[in-house]
Amino acid sequence: MSSTTSCRRVFLAVLAMSMVIEAFAGRTDPAVTALTHRVNYLQRYMTSTLMGKISNLESQNMAQANAITRLTIDMNETVTELTQSNAELRQKNAELQTMVGTFERFFSSLLVDNPDAFDPTRGVVERMDSLNAFLGNRQAMLAGLRPDPETVPTNDTVDQEALGRVLTQLSEVNSGLEQKVDKLQRRVDNGVEAAGDRALTGGANDILTLNQVGDKLVALEAAVSALTATQLAKDDADRQSGSRSVISERDRAILEGDLYGTARSVTSVRKSVFSVALNHSVIGTSSAQKMPFNFPYVNKGDHWNATSKTFVCGITGYYYFHFSLRSYDSHYMGVHLMKNNQPVTAVFTEKSSRNVMESQGVVLHLDIGDEIYLRLSPSTEYAVHSDTYKYCTFSGFLVYKGL
Repeated sequence: MSSTTSCRRVFLAVLAMSMVIEAFAGRTDPAVTALTHRVNYLQRYMTSTLMGKISNLESQNMAQANAITRLTIDMNETVTELTQSNAELRQKNAELQTMVGTFERFFSSLLVDNPDAFDPTRGVVERMDSLNAFLGNRQAMLAGLRPDPETVPTNDTVDQEALGRVLTQLSEVNSGLEQKVDKLQRRVDNGVEAAGDRALTGGANDILTLNQVGDKLVALEAAVSALTATQLAKDDADRQSGSRSVISERDRAILEGDLYGTARSVTSVRKSVFSVALNHSVIGTSSAQKMPFNFPYVNKGDHWNATSKTFVCGITGYYYFHFSLRSYDSHYMGVHLMKNNQPVTAVFTEKSSRNVMESQGVVLHLDIGDEIYLRLSPSTEYAVHSDTYKYCTFSGFLVYKGL
């Protein structure tokens, strides 16, 4: 039962009692007098009860009014805060849109193959997909732009015993080289054999200076080239006339090699193919480094230089090169295929807790003396993984000779 209903009933009861008292007013009957006293008592009790109820109701109404007032104030404050937050978010959103637009304009200038990838009229999802697709492995490339902190070597980082052995070996090699240089210098300066070198030539009268030897080699090469060109021209004429005197394909390959100046021996068939592998991991440093392939599978033509870890072209022509590399846990992988210290192609991978394999292949035209090698990018965040299973390989071969 609600408080309002209770108060209404009390009021009606008091009203009824008042009417009874008025009806019996003026009568002196003891029973009426007693009833009157009792009714007056009940009237006073019910009146006080009614006043208490009314007071409680007023208190409750006042509390509700206060609560409503506090709620209104809180709602106003909340609305004010939300309005301010909304304004701040709008400002930040505008700044982010400006920043994203700047990035998109920058990347669109780089993405020449798809200039409409960052069209501002496209949806946000499509634009973000385009941005993610463009960035891809660029994070691995950008890692190389962060320089490594400078390190100061200490005695704790140097194996003194190993250093001593290396210095001893270098000293021995240097001593041997000095003896050979002195021996050659005496022969050039005096025009005669040094003592103990007579087994190298037929006698003092056979000694030639270096300039004389060079002149004779130039003349000999010119004569061989002239004869080779004449023979090849004759062979072309014989082939066109259907003559049976044409030379074999093998002999023709030998003569063409001599004519191009790529042959050092007329017995060579001028093949060039190599395949090498790496049997240990390599961690990057603050400087770029050649990939130190140390296990040769094939080196036909001897054009792979195991010392410099470089392929040196010995035959002018078109070559195919291929390399496969395995990433190192929690490191980027960034490796370039270099031609004469200029990057040709590359592979890049992101950091990962699991190894991934990457490969690349390309056909290049090389002239005699051109150098091909793989270069690990300059950062300690780069690395490649290999072990006795030789996950990292580098191969190349001559497709065909000629300009």
